[in-house]
Amino acid sequence: MPKILVVLLLCLLVLPAAVFAQEPLWDLSQVVDVESLGIRFNAPDGWTVVETQVGIALVENEADVEAVSDDDSDTNPEGYAIAVSGLPMEDMGISDFSLEEIGDLIAEQTQVEVSESDVLTVNIRPARYIGGVSSDDGKGGYVAFWKQDGNLMTFVMALPDDELNVDAAFSFGTMLGTIRPIVSEDITSADEPYEITDLAISMTYPDGWATADAADTMGAPGAVFAENEDDIAAAAPEGTIIVAFQVEGTLEELGLEEDAEPEAVVEQFATAIGISDVEPQGEFVIAGQAGFGMTGTISATDGLGYLIVTRNADDGVFNIYGLFTPDEDALEEYTPVFLTMLWSVQPLED
Repeated sequence: MPKILVVLLLCLLVLPAAVFAQEPLWDLSQVVDVESLGIRFNAPDGWTVVETQVGIALVENEADVEAVSDDDSDTNPEGYAIAVSGLPMEDMGISDFSLEEIGDLIAEQTQVEVSESDVLTVNIRPARYIGGVSSDDGKGGYVAFWKQDGNLMTFVMALPDDELNVDAAFSFGTMLGTIRPIVSEDITSADEPYEITDLAISMTYPDGWATADAADTMGAPGAVFAENEDDIAAAAPEGTIIVAFQVEGTLEELGLEEDAEPEAVVEQFATAIGISDVEPQGEFVIAGQAGFGMTGTISATDGLGYLIVTRNADDGVFNIYGLFTPDEDALEEYTPVFLTMLWSVQPLED
C-alpha cells in the first residue's frame, strides 16, 4: 500500500475534512449507533445495518446481508462492507498485549498479508490500523483497532477487490474520525463551542450549562462547566461539573521518576484533588497528547469522578480533565458527555 494512504489517514484525524479536495466515496450522513459498545459514527447513507453477536455490520448491497450475518466463514460480501465489534480482552487473554502485538494477531487470524500499518487516534484512544489483502479470498481491506472499556474494538472495511486505493482509504479514515460516544438525546450541545483561550482550544459543552474561567474559581488556566450555576465556585458542588485546566510542573515535583508511567501520574493528581478508590480506565489521546484515565470516589462529596491527565513533555505542562458527579447514575449519564467534549477539542486559530 502506498505511504500516501497512511498520510491521508493520519491527517484526517487532526484536520477538518474541508482542508482536502479529496471527498469520501459516499455521502456519510447516516448516523449509526452501536448501543452495545457505546459508540456512534457516520456511515454511508442508504447502507443496510445488520446487528451481529459482537456489534454491527453494514453492507453496500442488500444481497450481502446474509453474507455478514450468517455463521459461515466461507461466505463473504461481494461489495463494500463494514464490521464494528468489541470483545472482552480478558476473555481473549490479550489484556496485556500491545496494540502492535494485537495487529500481528489480527493479521495472522484473518490471513491478511499486511502491506501497511501505522498508529492513529480513534475515539480519543490510541489505535493502530493495518491494510492488506487476504490470502483467503484475495480481497483487500482495512482494520482499525483500539482498547476501550476492557474491550478490543475493531472497525473493519472490506473491499470488493484487491485494489487498496486512495479513495477507499480516505473514506475509511473519514469514518474513523467520526467515531464518538453515544450521548443521551436529552442532552444537547450548545450552539457554539466554548473557547478556552488560556489553553488555546475550544470544545463543545451541554446546552444550558454555566461556564466560568478556571483562573477565577480554581486559580489555574482553563474552564469550568457546571450543570447548576451555584456549583461553579462551590467547594462541594451538589450537581455535576466538568473542568479542563493546566498545571505546570515536573514529574520530580510530583514525587515521581522521570520514566513514570501515565497511570502513576494520574494517581498522584487524583490524590491531590481528593479522589480515592481509583479504577484505571485506560489510555487516551487528547489534542495529540497521550494520557491516562481513572475513576474514583470524591472525598469531599462522596460523589464519583472521572479524571484524565495528559502531559506535554516539551513544555512541562499537565492537562487535567475532570468530571465530578454526585452519584453513580450521574456518572453513567455524563461520562459520554465528558468524553464527547474531549473528542470535540480543536485548537484555536491564531
